[in-house]
Amino acid sequence: MRLQPIDREVLLKLVKERSPVLPLDLKRALNQGDSLLLGAMLSELVARKLVKITHVKLGGSPYYYDPEKPESIEKAASNLNEKDYRTYNLLKESKVLRDDEHDALTRVSLRNIKDYAINVPFTTPDGVQLSFWRYYLVTEAEAVPLIRQRLGIDGAATPPPAATLVTPQPLTSATSSPIPSTASPPPTSLTPSATSVTPPSPPSPSVAVADVTTAPAPAKPKRQSRKKSVAATAGAPVTGTAAILGVQQTLPSAEPVEDNFYGHVKRVLEERGARVLEGKVVKKEAELDLLIELQTPFGPTAYYCKAKSKKKSSEADVIAAKLEGNTRHLPVLYLSNGEVAKKALDLLSTTCKGMLIGKV
Repeated sequence: MRLQPIDREVLLKLVKERSPVLPLDLKRALNQGDSLLLGAMLSELVARKLVKITHVKLGGSPYYYDPEKPESIEKAASNLNEKDYRTYNLLKESKVLRDDEHDALTRVSLRNIKDYAINVPFTTPDGVQLSFWRYYLVTEAEAVPLIRQRLGIDGAATPPPAATLVTPQPLTSATSSPIPSTASPPPTSLTPSATSVTPPSPPSPSVAVADVTTAPAPAKPKRQSRKKSVAATAGAPVTGTAAILGVQQTLPSAEPVEDNFYGHVKRVLEERGARVLEGKVVKKEAELDLLIELQTPFGPTAYYCKAKSKKKSSEADVIAAKLEGNTRHLPVLYLSNGEVAKKALDLLSTTCKGMLIGKV
């Protein structure tokens, strides 16, 4: 089938007139079904800097807009998640925000809304390095005087600090229910020296950090042939906690077996008695999103698991995993084959209480 030609000037004119616009909107306006050709032409316009593309997406698709009309993408902000949208409104109202004046979740959120928040490094007369964020429609020339005023430099009066966002309450633990609800994950922790499941001890101020690599492995079940195993996974219904939580009734038929990191993480989890219900490769050989089932003293419990292959996981990595778990209403297990920064571990007793961190 021959692709119908699309006039580049017509396409560019539509983007300029309807900014911000989705590819589907352009397809309807042109009354043509050549999605492949349309995507290639939009990419060409972006490369030539005639059109800009947003990080915020609707249904997995970014917006395209006229670089001369940056204010048009304010309409797309409504597609941000709840936390990022509140941060967006705070920044829009305040015009500039000082990074270290806000809680960890807000700081991560400021880095997520790349279309609307622009970082402004600032050095005080005393040589102290500070980090500020300006709203994208506020120029740097406008932001610097606001920053100096905020710091009281040159005798300017210092206005009261901008209101900070309220940090969402961490997930609480349910200790009396045989199967925990999605809003109340159990106080489960993976401990390096555990050889069997024991009743939970009274809560302590700190949260145990799981070392998945050193725990003794339970007896392995008989291995099935590769062909039989995949076939059984593809057609088997989801039962237990996953079914109660509303997970789809059949598992994905295709596993990302070609990804070595996925295979390693899955193998380690299964050796420790966990079951992988769903798996998605976010970044090949580097990042995974998993839905797993862990055995706890109160029965099988579903967990959202973020696994990353990196030398050192930061505070932002841990918080991002916690936020994703919150959106899924599931407790969180963060796995990495490298180190985890001390600041990130400190979050386990504050912002990320109830979260587990392990090494694979």
